[in-house]
Amino acid sequence: MRREITVSIIIFFLIISLVVGIIILALVLLKPSQTMAKLRDQQRLADVSKIQTALQLYLADGRNFDELSNAQIYSSLNGATNTRGQGWVPLDFLLTSGDPFNGLPIDPLNDSVYHYEVAVNVSNKTFEIDCHLEDVQNQARMANDQGNNKMVYEVGDDLSILK
Repeated sequence: MRREITVSIIIFFLIISLVVGIIILALVLLKPSQTMAKLRDQQRLADVSKIQTALQLYLADGRNFDELSNAQIYSSLNGATNTRGQGWVPLDFLLTSGDPFNGLPIDPLNDSVYHYEVAVNVSNKTFEIDCHLEDVQNQARMANDQGNNKMVYEVGDDLSILK
């Protein structure tokens, strides 16, 4: 009887050790910080695409950027998500086809490094949207986006507006 209890205790501790080992191995292999960076980058890419589509629809609706300034960089650091002219991109996005989104996107971290920027060329009716991507696997995406800054992901119809 005593031997059975001793064997049971040894098996119990062996199983606990294996489970702990598997958990540690999973955490090392999964790299949760890298996984979170990838998820945030996916959100950034989706947000930048939404902003780009909204600006294209804005122009297609017969509007222009007269209420904006060539010298101004509009940043999500402002935090205002209003789409009626009081958001971080101060345009009224209520179009004849409706509102392209329910609020201006804000970067998942929205800090001094990770945020969205929009700039326009008023006379040419062109724009550029920039954001930093975290995941090292996105470095090639930033370097090869045809923009003028290899450290930033750039989209729009004039990628020379922002430096």
